[in-house]
Amino acid sequence: GLDGCIFELSRSHPPLYALAAVNGALIIGWIGSILPRMAKTLLKGKGKRPPL
Repeated sequence: GLDGCIFELSRSHPPLYALAAVNGALIIGWIGSILPRMAKTLLKGKGKRPPL
């Protein structure tokens, strides 16, 4: 499955794999830092709407 694909990629193309890993970490970190801020803004704006 996907694990096999990732393993194959890491074995045959280490630089590509490293780049993908770094990109994934950056995107996850960015989403993690931006989502709480967006949630706060939405909650402030809507007021009565229950959080998702």
